[in-house]
Amino acid sequence: MPNSLSISPVRVEKYHTILVITYLIGFYTGIHFYLPFGLVVPYILVLVSGSILLSINIVFTRKTEVLSILYYLTICMASMAFTKSPFLFWMERFRGYIYLCYSIALSYGLFLELQRWPAHKINALFGGASIVILIGCLLENYSGVKYLSDQFRHIVFQSNLYESDLRDLLYYGQIRPKLFTNEPSYVALFLTLSLLIWLMLSTFRHKYIIYLILSALGMYLIRSPILLLTITNASLYFLFNDYRRYSPQKQYLALSVSVLISLAMFFFVFVPLLSGRIQSLRKQKDDSFKLRVTLPMKVAFNTLLQYPAMGIGISGTEVIEESTYELFKNNLSNPNRLKDVTKSKIFNPFWMHWLFLGLIGGLLATLSLFGLSSSLGVRHPVFCWIVICSFSPALGGYVTVRCWTFLFLIFMACAHIEPSKYSAFHIGERRF
Repeated sequence: MPNSLSISPVRVEKYHTILVITYLIGFYTGIHFYLPFGLVVPYILVLVSGSILLSINIVFTRKTEVLSILYYLTICMASMAFTKSPFLFWMERFRGYIYLCYSIALSYGLFLELQRWPAHKINALFGGASIVILIGCLLENYSGVKYLSDQFRHIVFQSNLYESDLRDLLYYGQIRPKLFTNEPSYVALFLTLSLLIWLMLSTFRHKYIIYLILSALGMYLIRSPILLLTITNASLYFLFNDYRRYSPQKQYLALSVSVLISLAMFFFVFVPLLSGRIQSLRKQKDDSFKLRVTLPMKVAFNTLLQYPAMGIGISGTEVIEESTYELFKNNLSNPNRLKDVTKSKIFNPFWMHWLFLGLIGGLLATLSLFGLSSSLGVRHPVFCWIVICSFSPALGGYVTVRCWTFLFLIFMACAHIEPSKYSAFHIGERRF
């Protein structure tokens, strides 16, 4: 069995497969359940399927894993207790902390299930998901599926619905597919993640050719900058893993060819399809890039000057809402995007990590997450964390199910890499 985990192959029951698929559909769509009095149950499909998966697989938890998660959550709680003015907006912080625990528990339940699957089953699952997404986007772009998708979106998503078709036409030359999700970035994120997991676990000899073809097709259909990560992901994985299968004399040749192919894909496929977005970025009018990359960094640095040790606490963005509003107001070209600031939204978990936890708390939390990845049997930890950080601008909020499900799926894929391929970056195995 091509599986790095030192466990026996298990027969995957049909209802387990249904639960995992339901979880991934919930992760992809981001459907919430709205209750009276403004209460919201986020990611309702993930809640139902993830809770069942966690209860089924609770016997497979390990002490080191649970302790690493508890250490991390304790640090997060300490950030709320030891920040300046801990009782200010305490209810918002407490609600964010509960959401964080909720997200980690459900994501861990998915990991516990998938770590017992043979690698080829996971490979088939995410390879199939990639094909379904591509076919769905093709149908939405060129058939009546768009009408069904839009009707579904207007019924299900009651807030923050993506309605920027004119912007899409200006930047990308077409209305981008949303395919039953809130916005195109959700489609692009799920496709990029699925392709990466398929690449990592596939044993097909010509998998890189298939991967590049599917990536180029995805960019043509979806036209999201997130899909640029398909190039960096493939290059990094080849560097950290697959190029070692070549003899030392051929390794430099293999690396050179991979670099040339990546550059060709970037300049001859991706750049032409994103030319409008690139022009906007050059003119410094790309508010989406600012909201996800540059402004969160500025907010984090400015906030750490006032809250250096333990940050502002989990979900404490209300504390800095006024200063954040002024910073964004002076940098955004579209005034309509200021609504994201008034709702205390900062889109980059990497910078939110340091913003919420501070330098001391952030460092301790980082060490606990490193310990968690080690106890989960992650191979190539350097590759693993580079990928996680590179996806950060696309993951949204820090405490969300989307962020933590992504994190645990990357952990799972890195733990399933074949033993014969891993290098000196290996830091341990998961055993039962």
